[in-house]
Amino acid sequence: MTTFTVEPTGLREVAEKMSADLTPQIKAATMEIAAAFQGVIAPYAPSSGANTAGRSPYWYQRGFGVKYPGGGGRQTSQTLGRKWSLESAGPTSVNIINTASYAPYVHLAEYQAWFHAERGWKTDEDAQREIIEGGIAQQIMSDRINEVLKS
Repeated sequence: MTTFTVEPTGLREVAEKMSADLTPQIKAATMEIAAAFQGVIAPYAPSSGANTAGRSPYWYQRGFGVKYPGGGGRQTSQTLGRKWSLESAGPTSVNIINTASYAPYVHLAEYQAWFHAERGWKTDEDAQREIIEGGIAQQIMSDRINEVLKS
């Protein structure tokens, strides 16, 4: 199982200065950021030669597992793409979870197998770059805080 956590910092101080309870907005924004993170990391990489019959003595068929010429194979797929979920981990924290046993070797930069990197599978670091460093998370938080300021 692989778990990523989205937990914004510094927002309690903002809420105190505004004399407002921003917990509902923070929770909504955190869930939205987590969904954006999942939206970056969860899509399958394009099919490759590894998914094509005849290129080697065996191939990997998505949704099934290893297949052999002439029939047969090993049903090893845990349908990685269907194993994602978002789970509240407190008032301002969300866990992004994939329960496939092999998810760390696909999606964690620290453990990603070289062939998954070569085929374009996104990692936690890719999602962080896009969502955090790309300013998407900050924009989502700003939008939620502006909703409070306008009300």
